[in-house]
Amino acid sequence: MGKLHSINKSPMNSTALTTCLKSISEKSAIIFIEDGVYAALASLSHKINLGDNSPSIKCYVLEPDIQARGLSTDKLNQQIEIIGYIEFVDLVTEFDGFVAWS
Repeated sequence: MGKLHSINKSPMNSTALTTCLKSISEKSAIIFIEDGVYAALASLSHKINLGDNSPSIKCYVLEPDIQARGLSTDKLNQQIEIIGYIEFVDLVTEFDGFVAWS
């Protein structure tokens, strides 16, 4: 199994996501947390080519962080799965390692 990568900065203010996408390996996953949830917006994720990644790289977004920023879930990229804290903890234990990008 690959690694779980977390993005906690908005792609409008940080290059963390583009750097992550250049180095991520097959069977890995990305979770968007804190201000990183802005990357999950359909209008923005299209510009940063999240859909162009390998199908074996799954993307998640933390629902409490979406809510805290007043974002509507219907504006999110439909390929990104919305999860809660319990599922986040499960993901951390499922993967071989955790990489925090900021």
